[in-house]
Amino acid sequence: MLTLNEILQEYTKCIMDPCYAITTYFETFDKTQEGFVPFKLFPKQVEIIHAYRDNRFNMVTKPRQAGVSTTTAAYAAILAAFADKKNPEQILILANKQDMAFEFLDKIKDFLRQIPRWAWGEEYYGSEEKNDKSIFLTDSKKELKLPNKSRIRAVATSKDALRGFTPTWLIMDEAAFIDQGEEVFGAALTALGTGGRAALVSTPNGMDKLYYTTYEQSKKGKNDFNIIEMKWYQDPRYNGYNNGGNDLTWIHEDNEDDQLVEVEFTHEHYEEMVKKGYKATSKWYRSMCRGMNNDKRMIAQELDVSFIGSGGNVIDSKDILRQEKQNQMEPLMVDENNKDIWIWEEPIEGHQYIMGVD
Repeated sequence: MLTLNEILQEYTKCIMDPCYAITTYFETFDKTQEGFVPFKLFPKQVEIIHAYRDNRFNMVTKPRQAGVSTTTAAYAAILAAFADKKNPEQILILANKQDMAFEFLDKIKDFLRQIPRWAWGEEYYGSEEKNDKSIFLTDSKKELKLPNKSRIRAVATSKDALRGFTPTWLIMDEAAFIDQGEEVFGAALTALGTGGRAALVSTPNGMDKLYYTTYEQSKKGKNDFNIIEMKWYQDPRYNGYNNGGNDLTWIHEDNEDDQLVEVEFTHEHYEEMVKKGYKATSKWYRSMCRGMNNDKRMIAQELDVSFIGSGGNVIDSKDILRQEKQNQMEPLMVDENNKDIWIWEEPIEGHQYIMGVD
């Protein structure tokens, strides 16, 4: 049993560094190892947690099975458990389906159970009787209430989802798939107006009105969202790093004979290879593609985190991206009366022009 001084030291560490709390006290189920393992955060997961801590609004683009929802749930558990009683957390989870929202809440609940008993106060720690006392003052499929008055609620998305609940942190899971998501989030912004925060987490779903629009507006500096982009090859479970490396390979998109084996396994090197026109592959990636019957749209959505490719375009996303990289230019001017009219070249008197409109 820890002494009071040791408890205070640990409590402080957990408040100051949620990554410390997660890696010290949490276990999580790992499908690749078919069992529970210590929750050892890899660099991208640490980046996500730091972003949640340091920014009011965040959106995370992710592939399937990337552990982002689990990472978010772990941070939510730490946030709620170590909140001050005078300023408790009110966390709201929204998802496109009620079962998904409940599943997310279950993840948080599992992590809350792993938090040391001393974190809840004297009446929950010490004797056998105290150690058996439930930490959940409210315990249902849709809501948890903790001894420090923090509450976590999970609901299916609707315009009335926030009625009677003012969240300090709103989590929208698989935000790109939420029907009328932009209307729901518009209503949520009003509830968050007093200082609440939000995280949109999702795989892409084409150019939807909420997730894709938020992403594009953020890239242009037109909203306050901080973007964290996670690629499958940044996960050491899938890029071969956990098995000693030599599996992640870069293939040039214009020349398949130009192949390079990854040796650095750093975010900076990944970005450098992408800028040079390389695409990542590995045994795991190829296996997943085969499992998806090499469906380009599904691969773009589930693995490559591509808004363009996941939308079912007539033109291959590779060709669209090539045009953007090689031929896209800033306009010469924008019409003063109609900002949607961009001009790249002044018309030449006497020339005939054809306009193609889709």
